[in-house]
Formats: sequence, structure tokens, C-alpha cells
Amino acid sequence: MTRRIVALFVIVAAVSSPRFAIANQAIDRLSGFDADRVTTAASWVDNPADMGQIAEVAKLVYQVNRAAGTFSLLSNNASPLSSSSVVGEVVRIRGRVTKIDRIAVPATLAEVLEFSALYRVEVQAEEPAKSLVIIASRVPRAWTQKDSPANLGFATAATGVLSRSATATTPTVIVAESLAWLAGPEAAGAVPTDWLLLSERGFDLSLFDGVKDRNRQPLKTDDAAAFYSLLRIADEFDGTQASIQPATESADKMLRDSVSLVGRYVRVPLQTVRVTKVMVTQPGSRERLGGDHYWQIDAIGDLGNTIIKIERSAGDEGVTFENRYPVSVVAKRLPEFLTRQINAAAGGTEIDVAMVATQVVVDGFFFRLWSYDSDFMDRNGGGKQFGPLLIASQMVDAEPPPGDTIGVSRLGWYVAGVMILGIFGVAISSIRAARGEAAEKRQQRATIPKTFD
Repeated sequence: MTRRIVALFVIVAAVSSPRFAIANQAIDRLSGFDADRVTTAASWVDNPADMGQIAEVAKLVYQVNRAAGTFSLLSNNASPLSSSSVVGEVVRIRGRVTKIDRIAVPATLAEVLEFSALYRVEVQAEEPAKSLVIIASRVPRAWTQKDSPANLGFATAATGVLSRSATATTPTVIVAESLAWLAGPEAAGAVPTDWLLLSERGFDLSLFDGVKDRNRQPLKTDDAAAFYSLLRIADEFDGTQASIQPATESADKMLRDSVSLVGRYVRVPLQTVRVTKVMVTQPGSRERLGGDHYWQIDAIGDLGNTIIKIERSAGDEGVTFENRYPVSVVAKRLPEFLTRQINAAAGGTEIDVAMVATQVVVDGFFFRLWSYDSDFMDRNGGGKQFGPLLIASQMVDAEPPPGDTIGVSRLGWYVAGVMILGIFGVAISSIRAARGEAAEKRQQRATIPKTFD
């Protein structure tokens, strides 16, 4: 069979913007705005064609975006919209989209505010049952596609700042960083069935827009919402009762078609190499995860007859991989058979990192390709290693029984496993997807035994 060469490029990561903690009253975090100015800016929704008002409301949206990190991450602590809600309060709503208007922001203003348009979104809220308007600089990408008319009634949720209470002639206005997409039956056929399964369990499908945009980049703060939510949902997901079966994928396929696989339910045979317990310190991340730690499994997948070449710059010979390629798996809990092997290796002592070499079949959701530092790449001219990241829903023991002749093939996997440790290298792929965990990451990396690198 003719071998295929796949060239993949590492993308430099963007620096995450700072986030600010706020309480249910957000006025003190909206620089330059008091309650009166917030209300005045919201009047733009009554006449969005008035370009004289767009600068003021765009500035308000910018301030809300700057402050939105914490109250969107902790949306369950926001107050449900009610008749007693006051201007400047952080509120949350659920409902269905009835209309979307996109209004371009003047180019000179867009350059400063870092968004090119405002969206005026009319929503029929569930509770209280009334129509309201949400202003945001971002909506789910699928809502703006030509083949996705706004009258489909997209199910949505949003957390934002109440900017104007309803009157007899004007609607309630909320300014939000973005709107969630909780796809329902109306989206059948328009999105993958895997996504609908996640949405039924409360996952915001709009988060996949950003996950796709960050493909092949290091994991960062912006990944936190999607990453920890998927970890929790995958842990609760019972694939045996689902209406969909996982598609068996190879390491080769995940590398070639990574963007199209984001959020897809897959099955991947792997050889484990190392298991690491990762502590989660940020309150928002713990809330999304529903716990204070998760497990990461460094593993290797079969490339078949494909050769993978990572090119770092023009004229560079790059780094080539044949036969095997590193794959990262994360899970909220470990299966019993892996726990037994870790306990046996530890001799009854609690450890956070264990060498475990066994064959498994992983069912889970493909997150994306992510990049990280490794000794292997350093020894071969620098650059970042990157590979598939899976969020496991279940792992099945695929190790052949002792004495099985098929088990002879395990030797090649074990040898490859020892070699692949250098590829995982100095970054044990601990995912610090929350601001403030950088120091903890450095501490954990410092505790990794050098013999593992």
C-alpha cells in the first residue's frame, strides 16, 4: 500500500485576555458606565439603524465582554430574570430565538473594540414568558449561515447584564458576551447526532466554534467552559443507551480530519503509557466538572501505513512519525481495571503519576488537536508537539489474556510506549484551562520524574 505523508503545522497560541470577578451587580465592573448610561445605551435596540447610537452601545458591549469571564463561567449563580431585577444586575434567561439582526460596527471602532458587528437577537423567554432583546458581539456561527434561517426557533440561554427593564412600549434588554446554543429537534439534520446528544445533556454547542478555531494550539483559558463541561457529561454518558454508536477512528484520521471531528463520539484502540491525576483548583472549573480532579492517560495510537510529518518552518526537514503517534485521553474517573493496575504499581501507596502499559478501547468525544512542549521536539530542533485529545466516556480493557498468542504483538506496543514517553516529554499535558493555575502547572511539571521524560 502506498504510504501517505500528512504535513501538519503548529499554530502559535494567542494570549488570553484577563478576566474579572464580579458579583450579581455588575455596574462597578463596567468602566465609565453607571445605571443611567447603561439604560440609555440600551435604547439602541429600538432603532438599530441609527448609527449615531451604535458607538455607545458597542462600548457597553465591550465592557460587558471584558467582565463576562466569571459570571458566564458561574452562570448558575446569576439571578433568573424577574420583575424585581434591576439595571446592572447579572441575570440569566432561557428561551427561543425569534429574530437575529447583524449590524456592522464602523471600522475605526471595530479596530479598538475587537469585534466587527453587533447582534440584536429577539428571544421569546420561557420564564417570565415574554419577548426580550439580547445584544451581543457573538452568536453561534451556525445561526448566521445562509441555510439556517433565524425563524427556526433556536433554543438558547444567556447570562448577561440587565440594561433596560421592560415598559408598556419597549422590551427588556440584556447585554451578554454571547448566546448559548441548546439545539433541539429543530436542528435535526443540520448538526451531527453526536452534538444533539450533548445538547440534550445541557452542553452549549456554540462552544465548539472556539474549540475549532483553536485547533492545534495549546490549551488555554478559553477552552475551560467546553473542556470541563464535556468531562462531566462524558462521565455521565451511557453509550449503551444512546441512539448512536461511536465511529472507530485511527490516530491518522484524527490528525487529518481534526476540525470535522470536534465533538464527535468516537471509538479509538490505544496502548496506555502513563496515567496522571490532575487537580483542578479554580472554583468555576470545579463547578463545571462537578469535582476537584480528573485523570489524564498518555497513550499511543496506531498510524497504520501513514507517515506523519510536522513541519515547523519553510525549508525545515521537520519531524517524522511512523507506526505510532501520541494520543491524550482525559476522564473524570478511571475504570476499575486501570485503578487496580495503578494500585498494584504503587504497592498500596497513593500516587499521582503511574506507568501503566495496557491495551484499551476508548469511547469518548474528540476535543481537538492540542500542542505542548516536549523533550522529544527539543531534541529534534524545537517546536511544539501536538496530538489528539479525547474526553473519555468509557474505557474497555482490551489486553489479551496471559498465554494468548495474539499477546505476542504487545511487545511492539511496549517498546513504542517507552519511546513515546520522550514525546510527551516535559509537559505532562496537564490542562490548565483556567486563569490562575499557571503556578500550579509549573509545580506539577517540576515533580514529574525525569526518568519518565
